[in-house]
Amino acid sequence: MVNPALTRLGEPKSARPSGTARGRGLAAVATFPTRDADGLLAAEATLAEAGVETLLIPVTVVAGEIALAEVERCVAAGAQAALLRGVPTGADLGHLAALLAVAEARAGCMEGATRIVAEVTTARGLLELRSLVGATPRLGGLSWDAEALRENLGVTVLRDAEGRLLPPLAQARSLVLIAAAAAGVPAIDTSSADEGEVFRQECREALRDGFTAKLVTTMEQLRIVREITG
Repeated sequence: MVNPALTRLGEPKSARPSGTARGRGLAAVATFPTRDADGLLAAEATLAEAGVETLLIPVTVVAGEIALAEVERCVAAGAQAALLRGVPTGADLGHLAALLAVAEARAGCMEGATRIVAEVTTARGLLELRSLVGATPRLGGLSWDAEALRENLGVTVLRDAEGRLLPPLAQARSLVLIAAAAAGVPAIDTSSADEGEVFRQECREALRDGFTAKLVTTMEQLRIVREITG
């Protein structure tokens, strides 16, 4: 059964009725690095068997540049979206959109088939959120990386003794949620290294606060998301 929140990740904004940027449930969005094609396709097949409809493959901005080879591997693997990491700006999104068009043409794919999810990993990226709104029709979601932001901000721990995100990280999370709503795209909560109660609590908080989806990197995390959402 296709999760409607994930279906919306692959649609142009014009195809969604007003006010439907965020789903009522929490979807699992799987991420994998750009490995060899066989490994990626095997991972995708495993996820398909598990009922995951959205596969993201990271593409990184380095000194303002994006490697076409990474983009081509992303398209060849059949990813529903490229996860743009680093310090994404509106210009970065436009650049990646152009590279995706080239990669899709070379692979014989339909133009526009691959969306972009921008992931905030730095303080500068937070300040650039406004530039992402309306930057490209390919924008399919906004996300954030809690651990990367923690390191960038110099915060010593993610959560306090009571399990709450430290104030700078909580504010960053809220800014991503607000920017996603302004852009009319899904807000996707951060990935996590945990596979137990901490991850369950993160899923509950994401569902409560209005996030559409949760990034998952393991099959156990996928199972927990399914458990939380029923």
